[in-house]
This record gives sequence, C-alpha cells and structure tokens, in this order.
Amino acid sequence: MKKSTPHIYLIPGLGADYRCFKNLDFQGLSHTTLEWIVPLPKETLVAYSQRLVAQIKHPNPILIGMSLGGMIAVEFSKLVATSQVIIISSLKNRKEMPYYYKFAAWCGLQKLFTKKRLLASLGVFYWLFGLSTPSEKSLLNKIIADTDEHFLLWAMNALLHWEGKATSTPIFHIHGDNDRIIPIGSVTANAVIKGGGHFMIVNKAPEISQLLRQFF
Repeated sequence: MKKSTPHIYLIPGLGADYRCFKNLDFQGLSHTTLEWIVPLPKETLVAYSQRLVAQIKHPNPILIGMSLGGMIAVEFSKLVATSQVIIISSLKNRKEMPYYYKFAAWCGLQKLFTKKRLLASLGVFYWLFGLSTPSEKSLLNKIIADTDEHFLLWAMNALLHWEGKATSTPIFHIHGDNDRIIPIGSVTANAVIKGGGHFMIVNKAPEISQLLRQFF
C-alpha cells in the first residue's frame, strides 16, 4: 500500500503570494500557500518565522520556499518536524549571502527600495529577475503593485540582517545558473536549472516540477 504524501506548504518570495507557484505541478496533492502576517516593528526574520509557523497545521509537512520564503523554510525547520525542506532561488544560511548584501545592510541601502522606486525601475527588475515575456513581466508588475509598502521595507531589512544560522535539517536546494539576485556562485545547490533566473519558479516550472516529483 502506497504511503500517503505529507501535506505541502508553500512559502512565497518577498511580497509574492500563491501566484508565484501557479505553474508548478503538484499532481493534485494537497498543498497550502502561507499568508503573510503583519510584521512587528524592528522584528527579525527569525522572530517573524516563529509567529508565521503557527500556520503549519499538519504533522511532518513538506516545506517549499522560494527566495525569502526559502529562508523562512530554513527557520521553520528549526521549529517543527518536517519530512522534507526544499528551497528554490534562496539561501540556506548567512554564509551564502552575497557580500554586497551585507554591504547594503551596513549602509542602510534597503531604505531606498520604496514601492514607488521599484515601479519606476521595472526595466531593471525585469533584467534582474530574468523576465522576457509579457506575461512574466505582467505578473511581476502585479506582485509589486499588490505588495504593502510597510511589509516591503520591513522584509528588505529583515532579509539583509538575517542571522542565518545553519539548520540540522537536510535542505534540498534548487537554484538557477543565471540568477542575478542570488548568483549561483554564492550558494551550494543540490540541483541547478540551466538558464534559470530568480523567477524561474514561473518560467522554468516544468523542470522544477520534475525535480520535485522525487519527494511526492
């Protein structure tokens, strides 16, 4: 008799939601996309994760986190028992954080990333995220437009100051070799998607879905 698959929890990237997972094939399996909660003033990513983990209602789930969501999945793995943790286009610990992120945090450059500035610089972000088609660009436009500015500024600061202590839980890391947000050279990945950029969860979904099948 085939063993049932654990419930799958999806954790989006910064300011994103269920839409960033819409192209993945979960083979009809039960899954839930976590909803962002309002961050507390000066709350760290670790403290935020300790509150957000209350949305995990099933035992030994599979956690799949994208970008910022991957970092939160790492924090979750220290708080709850899991059957598998998978991160996509993300970081497993602070050692993998590019040096210029740490410089940006030291200089306080994250304060410049207001929603107005992001919307005025979409061309740059299309390139950074590796977007080429109108539908991909439209999705990013909508995600940025729908993101609460308070959450955006908090998340940028929390990400850059993430203490990123290693977890004892094994992490399966999927990364793209053309990621301009988190370059492949700064991480150690279990699986590398050829031509994958930071938004590959959308435009490289078939390849990622195939990798995910080994866990379902």
